[in-house]
Amino acid sequence: MNLTRISDLQHPYKPLLKEVTLIPRIDALLEDMNTEKMSIKADIQLGDSGRRTHVFHASMIGEKSGKQDDFPMGCQRKLFYSYTGAPSEGAVDPKLRRIFDTGTAVHSQLQAYLSLIAQRSEGEIEFTPEAGVNPKNNAVADKYDISGHTDGIVQVTTPQGVVRFGLEIKTINDAGYKTTNSPHGHHLTQATVYQACFDLPLFLFLYYNKNDSKMSEFIHVFDPRRWDAIQRRLNNVRAAAMSDGVPDRETSWQCATCNWKGVCKPPKKMSHTAAAKMFQIKKGK
Repeated sequence: MNLTRISDLQHPYKPLLKEVTLIPRIDALLEDMNTEKMSIKADIQLGDSGRRTHVFHASMIGEKSGKQDDFPMGCQRKLFYSYTGAPSEGAVDPKLRRIFDTGTAVHSQLQAYLSLIAQRSEGEIEFTPEAGVNPKNNAVADKYDISGHTDGIVQVTTPQGVVRFGLEIKTINDAGYKTTNSPHGHHLTQATVYQACFDLPLFLFLYYNKNDSKMSEFIHVFDPRRWDAIQRRLNNVRAAAMSDGVPDRETSWQCATCNWKGVCKPPKKMSHTAAAKMFQIKKGK
């Protein structure tokens, strides 16, 4: 029994789902560090080397600034401006930069754990960190102009069969962690892009609490309906780019922090206080 491709989901696969887990393996490694001498080297790269144009970045597709067929995903105008290379504005606040860098450090830490686990598994586990995809190395990415990298691809071989799944590590604060009992919708969209590109039947989300280092993990099975919605969104944005048009505007609270709000000019959303005052005025009339 193998569960390594999306087409394998057509066959009975539930017995292999018990192998789609990483937290017990990580905890076992850290327990071994109490009795064994071992050193773990983690690579970390901070900052942003810049984004390419004429591609759709998987992380931006997996934002919650817009919707397609009720699936949360990146705002089509933001995708359009990024795709066409429109000049962006604004700078990252130092505090926000530190938050981003902390998340990067946690990613490197957990990826280093998983790399060592794979090395010690005698072939049972294979782990590929930072698996990258772009139009030059992947047929699906070439068809839809996709670029990005998932935090890892894991393959587990057991006497019962082989299972292969993708990995995304998400660092969140304590408040967000306590209310997370399933993968966030926009994270599912990002993962679906990787699943389609890498032909991954399953995806594992590892949520890491930045306040106390607790972790939770959730499994996601490839959803063809979500992938269909993503394809429609990307095709719509590309069609607009080819015709010198601009996709319809989508507005949300995230417009205030968008790097293209100057060229998009989204309407200012009325504050709760202003809305309450307007209601009282209308009620008085």
